[in-house]
Amino acid sequence: MDDDDASTRENSRLMQALMLSLPSFLSRKNIIIILLLYVIFAREARDTNRIDTPASNGTFADAADAHVDESSRISTRALDTNGVKAAAGDMPSPPPLQETAAPFFQQRQRDHLNRETGHIPLQELVMTSNFKAEMCPEGTTFINSTFINPTSATGEPNATLPPRKIPRIVHITARIPCMRPSLDKFMQRWHLEGHSFAFHDEVAVDRLLGKFCPEFPSLQSLQECLAKGARKADLWKYLVLYEYGGIHADVDVAPGESFLGDGAIQPQDDAYGVVAEEGCLAPYFIATSPRHPIMFFSLHVALAQLYEVRSVIHQNGRSITGQKAMQLGAMSFVQRGDLSPLTAGLHVGVNNRTMRVVGNQSTTESFIERNSPGQADRARDSAELGVASFHAPTRHVPKNEPNWLLRSCRVMLHEIAKNQRSPLH
Repeated sequence: MDDDDASTRENSRLMQALMLSLPSFLSRKNIIIILLLYVIFAREARDTNRIDTPASNGTFADAADAHVDESSRISTRALDTNGVKAAAGDMPSPPPLQETAAPFFQQRQRDHLNRETGHIPLQELVMTSNFKAEMCPEGTTFINSTFINPTSATGEPNATLPPRKIPRIVHITARIPCMRPSLDKFMQRWHLEGHSFAFHDEVAVDRLLGKFCPEFPSLQSLQECLAKGARKADLWKYLVLYEYGGIHADVDVAPGESFLGDGAIQPQDDAYGVVAEEGCLAPYFIATSPRHPIMFFSLHVALAQLYEVRSVIHQNGRSITGQKAMQLGAMSFVQRGDLSPLTAGLHVGVNNRTMRVVGNQSTTESFIERNSPGQADRARDSAELGVASFHAPTRHVPKNEPNWLLRSCRVMLHEIAKNQRSPLH
């Protein structure tokens, strides 16, 4: 038993020495091969009760330690830019293995493997929370999702509604499906002929944003840096249109006369946007076909800008995940490297996909009407009706950890990895 324990301790020491000596540029495949060779070598040595040594009167562990020491001396000389040889003892020693973030990433890997990966049917998605009308606060109206069969009662295609690239689905989101009457009247105008109406509450939003999408591998981790729930809604907007296609509109906008008339979405439209202030696409309305490059680029731009945030609490959503991200996504689509204004007309982009832009800064309201309440009205509604905005991870920062919000996103992610858990939950 003592020999087995000693062998186990020796193998553990050898494994640690070997891992510390491996170059960082080795691929995972090469590391696995090296570890397999080590296991075979160790077993053979244990069976023969002998470990061959590259140096006389030494052990393999001594040789490994010598290799680590030599690597440290080489690193010391490489870092000595002043030509003065630094003492090997001044070099920082590697952290003990148990203090690394390996357990955290193993747990993240398990979480990752347990994520939904397949397509979630839209009707199932919006019913995730199973929210009932009687659960709405007093003074609000329950907003129900409705789905229209695209065929007529006889089973034949509906002749009055020709097929089109952009699905006839209107996506709207809020924390709960309960709205005060003034906003409810606005949303009722989105119940267009032949269109389904999908209301996504926060549970449905979180489910979609938690699903693993290979096109957006950093989506889940970067949500740790969201300071406000509105930023989460921005990410959801890009993803829901990329996944399902259709029309996205904020809760405080409604279709205008031009949108319902000559400016309506046409069957051949691949994407449809409205010019707003400064010649940018209106961030509160957009319509696309599924898998449109504009939504792909917009979500990637939003995630990239979120990663570059220097202070999580002081982030400007409009320029990070909102209007600027969508404008840069559109510019990436048409392969322009600036934020120059968009003009009305048909724009051809990557893979010959298209986007039709309508209106100008002075005619925006004729296409999409806005009924944005002021900040005071929003606060009053939240207090009186109990309707709050989306939750964001930083809402859960402990009171004794206020400095977390002042850190950059990349530092926050590093600290989360180092501490093996998120400080925001």
